[in-house]
Parts: sequence; structure tokens; C-alpha cells
Amino acid sequence: PAYAPHYRGYLDSVSELARVFRSSALNLHEGVGPHFRTFDCMGSGGVLCFLSSADDNEQGGMNQFFEPHRHYVPVTEVGFREQVAPYLADPVRRQRMADEAAALVHGNHTWAHRAAKILRDLDAC
Repeated sequence: PAYAPHYRGYLDSVSELARVFRSSALNLHEGVGPHFRTFDCMGSGGVLCFLSSADDNEQGGMNQFFEPHRHYVPVTEVGFREQVAPYLADPVRRQRMADEAAALVHGNHTWAHRAAKILRDLDAC
């Protein structure tokens, strides 16, 4: 009920989801490590706020793929407003971040890249 005024309907397609990612000033992610929502958001030109964790610099962690403050906005639960304020105030910075992240995703992190890596891993067995 608290979020009912903000609900605008079910997103039924990839293109609808991509439109929401692009049209939102910031998109929030609090999951463990990067996964399909991370790549979908960034690849569609959305700016991602990623909840920082101790695993971000470990193998498979967010910082193994993307650079904080360049490709995404790292955030913590404490001081969130202050952390995102500079990005909300600077649409040019957000657009540059969105463009750079999208280029990186399209260049290195599509399903075709994943499939090729799986095939290389199988060949190495």
C-alpha cells in the first residue's frame, strides 16, 4: 500500500524495462555481485546505484568488471542521500556514466560473450 501511488503497471517486455532504466535518474541494485539486472540496466543506458559490499573487489565482484564512479554509483545504506546527490544534480555526468557503462557492456558483457566464454571453458576441459 505504501508504494501504490508509484506503481505504473507491470513491465511486460525487455524494451519496456529498458525504457524505465533509461528514463530513471538512478536505478537501485542491492544484490550480490553483478548479474543480469546489472547488465540489463547498464547496457540499456541506465545509471546504476550498486550497494557496495566486501566482495566488490573479489573475483566476480562488481569492481572486476566496472569502475566505481565511472560506470556506476557505489552506495552504502548509511548516507545514501549524500552519496547520490551529486549525481542527481548533474545530468551531464549521469549521461556520460550511462554512455560509458553501456559501451562497456555491449563490448564485453552480452549473452554472446557469455556463450563464447562457456565454450572456451568447455574446450579447456
